[in-house]
Amino acid sequence: LEMYAPGIRYILSKGNVKVIYGRDVLEKQRWHKRKNAMDFAGEESFVSQDSLMAAKYHAMKKEAKAFYGKYPDQTWKNILSVGDMCYEQDAVQELAMRRRQPAKEKLRIKSMLLAQEASLGELYLQTVFLQALLPMLVSFDGDFSIDLQNTQSPMDEIAEALDIDELSGASFPLKLDGSHP
Repeated sequence: LEMYAPGIRYILSKGNVKVIYGRDVLEKQRWHKRKNAMDFAGEESFVSQDSLMAAKYHAMKKEAKAFYGKYPDQTWKNILSVGDMCYEQDAVQELAMRRRQPAKEKLRIKSMLLAQEASLGELYLQTVFLQALLPMLVSFDGDFSIDLQNTQSPMDEIAEALDIDELSGASFPLKLDGSHP
């Protein structure tokens, strides 16, 4: 967060939001395997999408186990992934598929794919937007996968995924020029 969006650290710190990076997990895995770290900054071509998905999967699994492991017999309920890379959506789906759920567990997998390469101002707009939307995302009693990268109408996508007709047709700028991703 410090590297990519230091200006929104304060906003995220106000809630119970934890930012995890799959790349950090990948670097640690490679460090332990080879005993020498590789600098991935600006080296995207050296890292496959499968490796990034696997790293994100392991990071999500670790965080979910830590969060839901606080109490004995705690079942997993919600896993929410918000990110700008397709492999993040793939990782959260993989997490659900590999989970051996107890009979009484009802796990809800929720993912939202945001625009890539957003400016700091656009990250701020997305953060304000998500802060308002977060209670609806968390309380939704089902799974969803929302792709805001490939739509002309983000609010319609969200309205359909969450089954909230009132959001359909609403407008919220996610880009500084007032347009949508």
